This record gives sequence, structure tokens and C-alpha cells, in this order.
Amino acid sequence: MHRKTRMLSWLISLLTCCAEKPARPPEKPGVSLPLSYPVLLASERNLKVKNDETSLITTSEASGGDYYSAYAMIDSQGMEYVVKKTTAFGRKSVWRDMGTSSYQVFLDVKRKGRISLEKAKAMALAAAARPEGAIGPNGAEIASAKIGSVKSFAELIEACRDPWQPTR
Repeated sequence: MHRKTRMLSWLISLLTCCAEKPARPPEKPGVSLPLSYPVLLASERNLKVKNDETSLITTSEASGGDYYSAYAMIDSQGMEYVVKKTTAFGRKSVWRDMGTSSYQVFLDVKRKGRISLEKAKAMALAAAARPEGAIGPNGAEIASAKIGSVKSFAELIEACRDPWQPTR
């Protein structure tokens, strides 16, 4: 009996020492992995370009608040990321200012790996075809021509800054 108790204690100690420790909450706004800026955020219906970490992690309730999980994130080197968790810092009550105050977030991101330029263009084209505020009757055609002609991730990100406006 004593031997079985000792064996059970040993097994329990093995299980508890190997258990995953809970992650510490972030201490300040930022991103969990380094990204190459600018980055493209593409959802089913929207495209956003963020030039640097500060613009990426700064948001407000009026601009969509915690919208990050709805987007695929592609950096300028062609790496794709998804946001696993968002932690807000300095968020104020929506009732105070109708959600217009900006605040920052910590983005816990996961690297999905390198995405092909063709797949990234397809994601951008899908979002441009169903924009959240389509501009003009031929905005989707303009976006299709701009995005379809790019030859690099840098060009893709630039084309997605304002895809519905003709190139000047």
C-alpha cells in the first residue's frame, strides 16, 4: 500500500511540474513579436495600412476598438500573423466621450508563416471587392487594377492605402 501511494505521489508531481504556467499579463502596450512595417490588415470587407507600431496599437471605440482579431496581418516582408489576444491600456468608458478617446493595446500575435504574394493579393482583392464604404460605382474595378498589378509586398501595401482611388 505504501508503495502504491508513493507511486501515485510521484505521478502527480510529474503532472504538476509539467503543467503549463499561466502567461503573465503584458506590462505595457506593444506587439509580442517584431514586425516589419508598414503592415497590411485585411478582413473580409476592409483594408488598413499601419505605418509603425504606434499606429498599429493605437485605436478607439469609434474606429472599431478591438477589431484586430477580424484581420489577417501581413508585414512588409511577407509574413502573415493573426492576433491571438488583445489587452487594452488606458481605455475609457464609451459613455464619457462616445468612444472617441484613443487608447493603446498589447497584441499577442502568432506567426502563421510566409504568405505568397498571390495569396496576399487575393485577400486584398476580396476585401476591396466588398468595401465597407465603397467609393464610386467603379471603385472595385479601380482596386482590382491597382492590386492586381503589384509585384512586391511593398507595392501591395502601398496600393492598399487607398485602393479605390485611381493612380495619379
